[in-house]
Parts: sequence; structure tokens; C-alpha cells
Amino acid sequence: MKVEELSSAEWARVLVDFPEHGFFCRPEWYAAFEAQHPGRYRKHFLRLSAGRDDIFVSCMVERGKYGLQTVSSSPMSGATGIFSRDPGAATKIGEVLRAVQRKLWAMNVSLTLSPYTAAQPSTRPGSDEHNTHLLALEGDYEAIHRAFQHKVRKNIAMAERSGLVASLGEKADLRIFHELMTKLYAERFQRSAGDVLPLAMYQRIFEIEGADLILVRKQDTGQVVCATVALATAHEYFQWHSAMNYEFAGLRPNDLWESFVIRRGVEKKIRYLNFGASPTEGVEKFKESFGAKKSAYHRYAFSPRWVGWLQRLRAATARA
Repeated sequence: MKVEELSSAEWARVLVDFPEHGFFCRPEWYAAFEAQHPGRYRKHFLRLSAGRDDIFVSCMVERGKYGLQTVSSSPMSGATGIFSRDPGAATKIGEVLRAVQRKLWAMNVSLTLSPYTAAQPSTRPGSDEHNTHLLALEGDYEAIHRAFQHKVRKNIAMAERSGLVASLGEKADLRIFHELMTKLYAERFQRSAGDVLPLAMYQRIFEIEGADLILVRKQDTGQVVCATVALATAHEYFQWHSAMNYEFAGLRPNDLWESFVIRRGVEKKIRYLNFGASPTEGVEKFKESFGAKKSAYHRYAFSPRWVGWLQRLRAATARA
């Protein structure tokens, strides 16, 4: 395969031809991530010529020790996708991985397809399967709301009777969201504040068109009890990061915020709500109670043979 590097402007024009792209394919996202990690990451947009239909790939290169590079789809994003008019493009993933590796001279390449990519090989060596939950935002909101499980509709009503209200937040509210995230990580996951993305990163992302902050507050005091960052394109509304003050969990603010996210997605005429990965079976059941369906996608990895030789050489040197 012949590989050609594209500029950010050229990549933006490519995405116009592939409306199914997600937020994490956009050049603005890559620029924000690159700016947050100066000198460590470098974005690449590639056109691979393969017969009649070209294949387009976006990826990020991380520079490691000794100048060795690792290539991956957009970091922190789950899936990005490989775009082509060829419906069988995903079956050529092995050729794509090798072509990208040669072009960028990387020791490891991993690319994650989006759940909307058809014909994903599931048994290829170096592949592993992931799952997300998707909800088709077809029809009006009331029709989707009627399809919620009874307990969800009951919980939404209870949250509203308890004086909770959902609304869009402003950039200044990201500080409150970040404080909730930090508290959640410390109290629920026993993780340090350093594991939470920097506030500056969320602020950079909020400058990109399609980034929303959704808050649930107590109407009487204005206190924020939960928040989520959702990222939109015409095709997908992606629930990226969410945080909740568990002191108010009994008021079911999470049911209220999900219903607000769904309503907003319908109003924006987005095709799918992507709930993202689920850490537990309980979280999966929560998403399915809104009508979401589990959808599989795959991550594919490749390393050239010289990486194995290098690793064995390092091990032998360490033992000497």
C-alpha cells in the first residue's frame, strides 16, 4: 500500500465525506491532545492507496525511550475508525497495520475500529474485542421515553419531584465537574487526583464544536450533584466522562441526566447515543434499561519482528 500524509485541513475535508465519523476522529481533538502533551505525542492523518478505494486512518504517535515510537488510534477515546468506500476495508486491517508501521517506523501499532465499521475480523491474531452500548435516536423523544423500562421512568419522575433539574453547563462549570471527578476517583476508586485528566484538557476540549457539559443540580440550592461531558458529531453523541456525588444517589440523578442526554441528542438530530464501555454488569443493565444495545468492536495490534529481537537483546543485556 502507498501511504500519503494529509494535513489537518485535508483530513477535515475527508471527514465531510464520511459523516459516520466520531468526535475522536476530528483534527481539533488531536490538536488538543497534542497541545496537552507537547513533545510526547504527534498526530498523523494518512491516506492509504489500495486498489479502487482509498483507506483513511487517523492516529497518534507516542515517542518512547531510545526514540522508539508507538502508534495508536486516538488516546483515551476508545474507538476512532478506518474510513473507506470499500465495504470490505476492515478485512484488510493486517495490510493497513503493516503499511502504517512502515510509514511511521513504529515498534507497535494498534488501531481500534468504531462499532459502526462493518465486517470486522474477530479471529485475526493480535485482535481483541471490546463492547459499548448504542441507542438509536430515531423518532421523537416521547417515543424513545416510552420504551424506557418502567423503573427508569419512575426514577426520572422521582428525581424531578426531589427538586433535581438537568441543564447544559458553561465552560466555567468545568471546574465543578473536575472537582466531582477528583472526589469520585478518590472515594469510589481509591485513585489519586493525578489519575484524573487535567482541568486544562477538559477546557481545551470544550472549545471544540460539539462538546457539551450536562449538569444535574438541586433546584433549591444550585448544588451540582452529577455531571457528564458528552461529545457530538452528526452521527454520534458520545458520553465520555461522568461523575456523581454519591451522597445524592438515592435521588436518581443519573436517570435524569441520561434522559436529558437522550433528549438533547434527539433535538440535535444525532443518529446514535454511544454510552461507552461498561466496567460492570450492573452498569450494562443500567444502560440497557434505556433501550441501549450492546455492540462489539475490535482493536488490532501489530509489531514487526525486529521488536521481538530488540526485546530479547535488552533482556540478555540486563542479565549480563
